[in-house]
Amino acid sequence: CVTFVLVSLMVWLYRRRDWVPRGRWRVATWCLALLPLLFILLDSPPIWHDYSRSDFPNPKKDAEESDHWFQRLGGTNAIEFPLEAPHRGSQEIVTNTLAYADEIKGAWQDIEEARQIIARLNTFDGIGDTADMRQWDLDAPRLNYVTWRNVAQVYQAYAVLKAAEGDPEEGARQLAELHSVVRKALPYAATLMRKMILIAITWMDIEAAHRIASDPRCTPQALTVLRDAF
Repeated sequence: CVTFVLVSLMVWLYRRRDWVPRGRWRVATWCLALLPLLFILLDSPPIWHDYSRSDFPNPKKDAEESDHWFQRLGGTNAIEFPLEAPHRGSQEIVTNTLAYADEIKGAWQDIEEARQIIARLNTFDGIGDTADMRQWDLDAPRLNYVTWRNVAQVYQAYAVLKAAEGDPEEGARQLAELHSVVRKALPYAATLMRKMILIAITWMDIEAAHRIASDPRCTPQALTVLRDAF
């Protein structure tokens, strides 16, 4: 802005005092205006391809296999099943979890295959993100994390329900199983979308863990499970 004002004042003075012939003042204007831009462009050379796929971390072993299983819940090869996840964020479920016990238990049965995948993912030391660079192009198929979100919501609702039913240890164990996968995947997430869904699930896990821990029926054993998981 300051450069523009200074250039405008200089051009005004040039024209008013006839320092530049009338037919050439436009050329002089462009020269003065482009001069500071030239210095800005010469400030530092551009960095082309400063990041490559090899710069992103991945587990030392089983990176591709772990990513394959991860994408079964949020990739181009994700499993498909009809599921209306319990909306744990609604105030009604928060204040009266037991009233939704049948809905939550039904959803828990619906995600049996997903629970097997969660168990399989927990056998890896870390969960890689080996997405091909082509998947970042505009015309490449996009990963779909709706399944991951729904499965996580069912886990969290089931964990809180078990605590409300007087079995906080079981609720804490199931929540810890889910949270362990998130912690193994987050350090190696290379794409923004994967990071965002993992961070969102982490936040919801913490909220569910807090509800279990603050329940008067929570036991020292359940607190130990939560402490080790979080």
